[in-house]
Amino acid sequence: MKHVFLASLGGSPQVITETLWALMNPQKLIDPKNRNRKPVAPEVVHLVTTSFYNERLFLSVDDKNRKIEQKIGALYSQYGHRTPIIVFDPVQNEEGTESISDIRDQDENVLYANHVTTKLKAYADRPDNVIHMSLAGGRKTMSSYDHSAMMFFGRANDELSHVLVKPQALEGSPDFWWPDQEESTVTVRGIEFLTSSELAQVDLIDVPFVRLHVRLPKGPPAEALDYNSLVEFVEFEKQGEPIVVNAIDCTITIGSDVVKLAPQPFALFSLLAISKKGAWRGVGPEDEGQGPNAAGWIRLSDIRFGLEKDNRTIRTTRAFHVLELLLTRRPDGLKHRDNGLIQKVRKEPLGSSGDDATESDRSRIRIDLKQKVKSPFILEYVLPKVYGLKGVDHFLGLDIPAHRIRLVGFTDSELETDHLSEF
Repeated sequence: MKHVFLASLGGSPQVITETLWALMNPQKLIDPKNRNRKPVAPEVVHLVTTSFYNERLFLSVDDKNRKIEQKIGALYSQYGHRTPIIVFDPVQNEEGTESISDIRDQDENVLYANHVTTKLKAYADRPDNVIHMSLAGGRKTMSSYDHSAMMFFGRANDELSHVLVKPQALEGSPDFWWPDQEESTVTVRGIEFLTSSELAQVDLIDVPFVRLHVRLPKGPPAEALDYNSLVEFVEFEKQGEPIVVNAIDCTITIGSDVVKLAPQPFALFSLLAISKKGAWRGVGPEDEGQGPNAAGWIRLSDIRFGLEKDNRTIRTTRAFHVLELLLTRRPDGLKHRDNGLIQKVRKEPLGSSGDDATESDRSRIRIDLKQKVKSPFILEYVLPKVYGLKGVDHFLGLDIPAHRIRLVGFTDSELETDHLSEF
């Protein structure tokens, strides 16, 4: 296992080494209840920074970083540990051209929130990492975003903590970095303090947090991890409201967003919703493939209609039958001969490969949904997916759980098709 220490770096960098010392020396913590922790020397120290530095203490940002790096190295060396990988990770402005100077306005808060959430998720995506997140550094809003990020993506072994120093006057000393440091005394406001661990004491407060185990849909790139969109997706998941597919007016309702589709892409989306809701047997998503235990998806060839390769026979599958019913619904005024999708799938020979007759309609669904659904995670959640196995036909479906789908205005013929062949 690799232990990763993640913290924001503010105007008092001493909290970094104080926390690392506490992780290494739990037997010396103030509260006896905290002394049962297993000693840990994180192999990675990741510090999220701005270009802020205290001019009374440091000549520049680089000078501050060198000082912190030196102190971390000295701490690890004192206790016989190999120097960790130290990452100074500045939060960039919107243009990505330079580090922001501080977290003082709304835009800077958004930049920090997006940055720290993305970094933490990247570490949490690796099962061999154990994350130690500190709330001690930086401004209060930074700690709030740190806490939220751990709630979203923290796992069972990850921990959130805050460090406290006693006597409290030592918290204001730029010369105190950890108990038992090389400098045996420090002076604070004219008063001299000893730095031995018997007199300069540290405690590490474990901060409980709710682990939401957020599972983001596959698709959006890492840079799409916008904090506000993430919160919107978590609320969307928590509410558990259904995705309403309404055949009366060709709309899909997702939370408060109502998206009207043209009849052809709506028919394709409806077919996938019906197959998922009805748990049609035979094909499943990426991790299921094909077989008796797979369900809720359809093969591409099952909505393509025509002659077999040897020109022997014409077949109608359940999926094609339902699609044809949906596309020729009298309320929509569609005519069989006027429907491009029907014409295309009728012309193409059946087989395990070939042109995807649904591609243009899936693209139209994406475009129409994207105009209304702003969260990339909610959008990816509801979009039709296409998977394929080596040597096997592609298959299509929705990743939406069946219980989250509500079908409105469909006929019995469209929903009850058990008399047709299975896949």
